[in-house]
Amino acid sequence: MEPFNISVHTLEPGYFKTDVLTTLQNDISKRWEELDEEMKKDFGEEFLQKCEAIIVLGVHLERVFSETHVDSVVGFSCSEAEFHQNL
Repeated sequence: MEPFNISVHTLEPGYFKTDVLTTLQNDISKRWEELDEEMKKDFGEEFLQKCEAIIVLGVHLERVFSETHVDSVVGFSCSEAEFHQNL
């Protein structure tokens, strides 16, 4: 496709490490304590425990499956764009 000045890319799903889960993990107990007793009763302690378990699982999956080469992927895309502009 290069002779026609067409760039071909493959986009694949991936799992990239962010601070979202860590922030949730650090914040959920604090937010729970800020709720009034009626709200805590409505949701129940089991709700908090399930949320914490889901976050812990997410943090574990993030450690196992996250991509560590995001910068190189972005760098490659930018370099390739510059290359095509100079054609």
